[in-house]
Amino acid sequence: MYLPEIVCAGPKNRIRQSTGTGRFYSVVLLLLAHTITMPRMRLGPFFALLGLALSVPACAHSDNYRVVDGTDGAARKPGHVRVALLHLGAKKSGRETEQSALEDLAFNTGEAEKLIRIAAERGAQLVVTPEYGNTGNLIPERARPWLSTCVPLPDGVPLYEQEVDGLHEYVKSYSRLAAELKIWIVTDVLECEKVEDGKRFYNCGLVLDDKGCVRARYRKIYLWALTESNLDAGDEPTTFQTPFGRFGMLICSDALAPSLWTKLANEQDADFIIMQSHWAPSPYVGTFAMGNIAGWTDKPVIWSNHPGFFAGGAGVVRPGFGNDTSIGTFGRAGVVIDDLLIPKRDTTAKLPE
Repeated sequence: MYLPEIVCAGPKNRIRQSTGTGRFYSVVLLLLAHTITMPRMRLGPFFALLGLALSVPACAHSDNYRVVDGTDGAARKPGHVRVALLHLGAKKSGRETEQSALEDLAFNTGEAEKLIRIAAERGAQLVVTPEYGNTGNLIPERARPWLSTCVPLPDGVPLYEQEVDGLHEYVKSYSRLAAELKIWIVTDVLECEKVEDGKRFYNCGLVLDDKGCVRARYRKIYLWALTESNLDAGDEPTTFQTPFGRFGMLICSDALAPSLWTKLANEQDADFIIMQSHWAPSPYVGTFAMGNIAGWTDKPVIWSNHPGFFAGGAGVVRPGFGNDTSIGTFGRAGVVIDDLLIPKRDTTAKLPE
């Protein structure tokens, strides 16, 4: 039986993704990344292509993963929530036929399930998977009907019990898993919404509670023009309440919108920020961006991402420098686990019926 590499990264031994040089390097690359969203800048397409070339994500299999445990394997302290996030790539070789696309989808969700079970065994109460962790990114038009799903509104009924037209089986499998393990799961789906003039497709973060019910969904607002031009943008930031605090949601290039972070932290009163990403062009850019969000909002960021050469990196990023629990890059899949202090005002919060 294969055993994962376990790395303890408690408060006295944080595994850090960032250094002074790395943070400076990340600032430069982040400025270059901004050019992608500025059509008037002639170098934008050049840096966009460079970013893609440097950030091709590895399809990291879970027979080569590591577990970074910021708790040192200790029991969860009272007044804390134990969170986990996956650092896992997506297989997307089968886009020519429906059968091959569904085989890749089943592989990706199966790999995620293995790591979610590891996290649950180590006491995680909430687990986050990466952006496009199920379907892979750059989804062609022909594959959208095969990989997309409807997302029912919260109604208190577990998804795995629902017979809804357009609800994909893999979404039900996450619902069953959440109910079986009694944990909250935040995953990413390609949502299809039927409207009068046809269909709309969203990059959607989906929140399932420990009974397998939908608690929230977030449709990505700031789409990445180079890879998501065929998707529709959301229009409302999202937070959701749990027994262990209030969480705000961001997806990847939302990191370039400070107004969105501050709205989550100030107007919607989030205690923690969840970031699902398929980040490029460097782990240092990701680390800097997450550190920037944590510092700006004074909220911990739970960052799930894909591994890959010059991409990758994931972790729990706290406000201030040198207090991150993170995992490295270069194709290594894995899971990061850590405890976060719950603000006292939220420990007795009542969930909606």
